[in-house]
Amino acid sequence: MLNSTNSRFLFLLFLLFLISAESSVHGRSFKRPDPLLHFKDYNGNFDVRNKHYLASAAFTGVHGYAFAGVWLICGLVLGIFMIVKCLTGGSPSLPCLDHYYLHIFFMLFVLTSLAIVASSFVLATSQKTLGRTEKLEATVVGIGQEALEAIGRVMRTTKQMQYLLLPYNPQISDSLNSTTEDLRTNSRVIRRFIDRSEQSFNKATHTSTSFANDACSAFEDFEKNPQNSSLGSMLPCINDSFSDKLIAQIGSTIHSFIVELNSNVSVMYDILGIGEENEDLIGVVKICNPFSGAPNYTYIPQNCPHDTVRIGDLPK
Repeated sequence: MLNSTNSRFLFLLFLLFLISAESSVHGRSFKRPDPLLHFKDYNGNFDVRNKHYLASAAFTGVHGYAFAGVWLICGLVLGIFMIVKCLTGGSPSLPCLDHYYLHIFFMLFVLTSLAIVASSFVLATSQKTLGRTEKLEATVVGIGQEALEAIGRVMRTTKQMQYLLLPYNPQISDSLNSTTEDLRTNSRVIRRFIDRSEQSFNKATHTSTSFANDACSAFEDFEKNPQNSSLGSMLPCINDSFSDKLIAQIGSTIHSFIVELNSNVSVMYDILGIGEENEDLIGVVKICNPFSGAPNYTYIPQNCPHDTVRIGDLPK
């Protein structure tokens, strides 16, 4: 028998079945420069499968490109100057050599100063984001661990439901087995994501921050409206028609079993000579049927009468 904890997980499983990914999604869009589109703005949703989204999230801004461009121009100027000086210098004299080295020293000084300024910007930005990155890492890894634990609990409950329903409805049991395999696959994906995140947080601070902010926004949209979220197309969920049919089949199986069980209890009391008028005096126990009748077989645990026993309260 399922205990009260398993009953709560059973209800959680039903909620998971109701989530669908087949409807059209229009989540929150982001507007960021995309290097792959000639620095035009990326106007799209959260989608890690889209190379333009990844490029816009990893783009650090025009400042880094400006420093790199100026540095490249200065290097080209220095190289051209050295080539021209070498071709037109003829037989160099000592004053010419002094003048030549003075130009080289000036160009090296400019390049070194530019590198120092760029490094100062990088160090200042890194110092500001270090604490936020550590908190972000702990949050992402913690959420991943909690997701793994939740999926593990749902898998164990689904396995128990599969064993309980196997003698009465093998088709539903097979469907639950497929669902368990999908959950196991998703748990492996989450585990790999956690392992990669722990190794790469220090290497991609800006990208991780942008991705995490976008992910939080996407999860907020998904929490408010799962059917109209940009995460919907990425979740390997069952469609609406199949999930409704599966829940109705599970409800029908459990509903029929409880009705038959209560009928057997009534027959047993009839054999013992206990009539309906004496049931209240003796305390005839019947099992609460949390599912409504045909055709929907809706799960309504609040409708259990006070004189019945809930499934979760039955001893194992």
